[in-house]
Amino acid sequence: MIELRHISKRFAAARGPVVALDDVTLTIEEGRIHGLIGSSGAGKSTLLRCINLLERPDSGEVLVDGTDMLGLGRRALSAQRRGIGMIFQQFNLLDSKTVFDNVAMPMRLAGVADAEIKRRVEELLGFVELSDKASTYPPALSGGQKQRVGIARALANNPRILLCDEATSALDPETTESILALLKRVNSELGLTIVLVTHEMQVIARTCHRVAVMSHGRIVEEGPVLDVFADPREPITRRFVRTIIDDRIPDSLVDGIRTTQGHHEVWRLTAAGTDSGTSVLGEVNKHLDVATRLLYASMHEIDGAVLGVLVVQALGSPDELARARARVADAGVRLSQLDPHQLDRANEEGTAA
Repeated sequence: MIELRHISKRFAAARGPVVALDDVTLTIEEGRIHGLIGSSGAGKSTLLRCINLLERPDSGEVLVDGTDMLGLGRRALSAQRRGIGMIFQQFNLLDSKTVFDNVAMPMRLAGVADAEIKRRVEELLGFVELSDKASTYPPALSGGQKQRVGIARALANNPRILLCDEATSALDPETTESILALLKRVNSELGLTIVLVTHEMQVIARTCHRVAVMSHGRIVEEGPVLDVFADPREPITRRFVRTIIDDRIPDSLVDGIRTTQGHHEVWRLTAAGTDSGTSVLGEVNKHLDVATRLLYASMHEIDGAVLGVLVVQALGSPDELARARARVADAGVRLSQLDPHQLDRANEEGTAA
């Protein structure tokens, strides 16, 4: 387990100190993939580098498996860092060394015997599917192959934690998918805890179990990935989610909603499962004096589960609509009520009443 408690960090700048981290507290569970997402300058990479003290926080506590990292001397810290692998956006490979030597480097620095190095490098190159590239130099590799070498190198000393700093942002979409699949194998087959920094919500959806959303050096929202996608609370989180689930209502429909005669409500329904809430809406329409009009519908795979999102306009008396909302909730479908008079703002930020 990784525990970051009240972490703060400032950097000197010409116009005065810049606050990179502002009293950040976060727990990362053992054996999980935990994403850190935010816009450029949000502090996510700085927070990641505080875990292995590549950045030393100005205040706070960093605990890794109960060990106070900030209290360690140089030799003890070096030993702890061998249990924390790291991969980078720009690969950080030595072009003058072969793939074999790049992967072997951490073990040579740790004084591992040559026979064990050979065995381990061959094992790792097989794991990342680069056995035929051992004698190749990095300039001859594709971006995806370079990152696979970086992953193999990070695994060389059998770490229990893997830190990934924008590991896929320099790659094309197809290569990104293959690297994310490899990271999921690292997590599931080797049992490593992975902390993954990204600015792409698609990476979070495909890979992570939990996500922390950062803005201006603080964590503004954190939780299981499926829950965050189903019910994003903060404006920045809603903007990230909308890069995948764009449930904004077209302006032409907004005008029609506002001119609807009679009592009506606008609902956002989210459900984990293949029916996406449509079954319960059918029951509502059949058994209650409520009519629904579909405004938006989508299904997406989030952390291995199917998340269905519907936006509907519901027409009926206040009492019937209240009964309908209760029936939806009883079916396990999450319902957020949007204010029909504030749909422009809802479209911009996802505001729920």
